[in-house]
Amino acid sequence: MHQWQKETHTDSLTGLMNREPFLRNLDAALGSDDVNATGCMALVRIASLSHLNQTYGRKVIDGVLEDIGAALNTIVSRHSRWAAARLNGSDFAIMAPRATNPRELVVEMQAVMEEALIAHSMETDSALPSAATLYTHEDTLSALLTRLDSALTPAHQADSSEINITFAGDIQMMPVREQLMRWRGILQEAFLEDRFSLAGFPVLDSNGQLMHMEAPVRLREDQQELPAATFLPWINRLEMSADLDQRVIEMALVSAERETTTPLAVNLSVGALVEPAFLHWLDQTLSKAGSVADRLWLEVPESMAFRHFDAFKLLTRHASRYGCKVGIEHAGHQLADIGQLHDVGLDYLKVDAAFIRDIDRNAGNQTLLRTLCTVGHSIGVTVIAEGVRSAAEWVQLQELGFDGATGPAISELAAQQSAD
Repeated sequence: MHQWQKETHTDSLTGLMNREPFLRNLDAALGSDDVNATGCMALVRIASLSHLNQTYGRKVIDGVLEDIGAALNTIVSRHSRWAAARLNGSDFAIMAPRATNPRELVVEMQAVMEEALIAHSMETDSALPSAATLYTHEDTLSALLTRLDSALTPAHQADSSEINITFAGDIQMMPVREQLMRWRGILQEAFLEDRFSLAGFPVLDSNGQLMHMEAPVRLREDQQELPAATFLPWINRLEMSADLDQRVIEMALVSAERETTTPLAVNLSVGALVEPAFLHWLDQTLSKAGSVADRLWLEVPESMAFRHFDAFKLLTRHASRYGCKVGIEHAGHQLADIGQLHDVGLDYLKVDAAFIRDIDRNAGNQTLLRTLCTVGHSIGVTVIAEGVRSAAEWVQLQELGFDGATGPAISELAAQQSAD
């Protein structure tokens, strides 16, 4: 399955992601409610690729492109959920969730591409016009791509390796140091004044019954309710993630005590896996919660679960003692590792919205997800789709074997059922 996914999602020459799966990943990140909804994207173009092909021959240039692909994949391999792509013959891109410095990203990207040209004695034969930007959950995919393309065009027309950094509305961002100071104050006050809350989004099973409510965290600030994607990157940078995990679990248990039938699913950060004191706190908290703990579902991002696998197994073991369910969210990017989960005691997988996008029209991903459901069921886990946007997607997902789903279309369906 992993080999099949690699062949269908990556460029055979460079080993980088193809355009469509890369853009689905980016679109899913922009639509998410977590740290991946904020980051940087960089775009670098080999300005004279057709001329290089004519001058040196396709075989030689293929060698250059292979080197570029390997170098860009090395950059992204150091960070979870980063991705590099060949968007077309001459355009290369990196999406870098959680990154804060677009110039730093594009400079590194341009440098390794230039090294590949230098290694083949071609550095004077082609410019590398470049552009980069910050993205947030408020961006749309089309707006982001337009912004980058508009920034790249002047450098390309000048046939130079100029780097253009662009921002939404062309507003220069506050320096990261100043932003950190500002967010430190906001978040410290939020903890002191209890300004966090939980939202609620339904997860329905294949019969339309409520499985649980997803409960992403919100922050009240300046008479607004900020989504998690806005402040979670700063929670992580300020090393407050374990504190927020504790607060979220406490809020979920209070809510579950009031609502005696509906389970609540909350997202945990890497702090829940790496902070030494967290499991002790969890044991104490759940032991006091009694039967309410049965209605608590805890989920961890796939990248973190596998990166800290032993810690994740410990978390699962501790939580299951008290009747909690434990799941992995944003799953599907590490298919080769799924077999490791058979003896962990995992309850469910939530498959990343990047694989769900337009699934009713994507035969390749249908094969992938049918296999994923089969493997998931073989190790005894419930398989849930994230980010379902249309009735057609949901019909197709049920045919593929999914047990449940969440997303805008599912919320709409749940609202209709309540109205009826």
